[in-house]
Amino acid sequence: MADRREDGRSFQLPELLRPGTILISKNVFGFELNGRVLTLLSYFRGSAAMILALLRIVNSPFGRVLQAIRENRFRAEALASAPCFI
Repeated sequence: MADRREDGRSFQLPELLRPGTILISKNVFGFELNGRVLTLLSYFRGSAAMILALLRIVNSPFGRVLQAIRENRFRAEALASAPCFI
């Protein structure tokens, strides 16, 4: 007997994120809210959150130390930013 997972796929999409799932049958803002749209919105929100987190890290004191090390490692050591631990 052939197993269902013979093709190497070991995961399935949750029922809520499948393209055939219809959450709201009316058109909201010109499109139907279904699983595909919900998946795209979650990808967009995740990407935006990661970009904002990276911006926060770069503009933090830790990010300034990384920029100082990139520009001039010896000056970063002179300013006591301890680049040897990073």
